[in-house]
Amino acid sequence: MGNPAQDTVRKRRRAFLGATSGHLIEWYDYGVYGFLAVYIGQAFFVSDDPTTSLLASFAAFALSFFIRPLGGLFFGPLADKIGR
Repeated sequence: MGNPAQDTVRKRRRAFLGATSGHLIEWYDYGVYGFLAVYIGQAFFVSDDPTTSLLASFAAFALSFFIRPLGGLFFGPLADKIGR
């Protein structure tokens, strides 16, 4: 067995890198959606007015910011029970 202090540092580093990489991927996804909102609006929210399609795309984008904490409230305890 290794040094307990060294094992603690290793575990903290691993947890930090895991959390950071997950957070980075999540915000990368939001960034890509924000940049491509014009094209997503045209593809998924078909309308005669391009402004309406863009606003619908941004409304879906805004909705994800409101739904995300609710998902965390539901899936967080569930993941703690099942995942650990």
